[in-house]
Amino acid sequence: MYKRHMKNEPSGWYVASIMAPGPRLGGVLEAYRGWQPCVNWCIEQIDRDNSTWHYVGEGVFVFERELDRTCFLLKWS
Repeated sequence: MYKRHMKNEPSGWYVASIMAPGPRLGGVLEAYRGWQPCVNWCIEQIDRDNSTWHYVGEGVFVFERELDRTCFLLKWS
């Protein structure tokens, strides 16, 4: 299961900020589901352990490698 790490942007990491690709739903839990496709993609394509990327919240993802951020933006923006 995905372990969400809510923390501040790590220094020197690459930031991507996007609009939610999922449906507009109500409530805190429902709002998170809008980001689940992005989170699943990061787990499958970048790093299953979530050690080189983090979902910061509300459309903000940070990546240790610039190439990962670029691929993420090409896929989701």
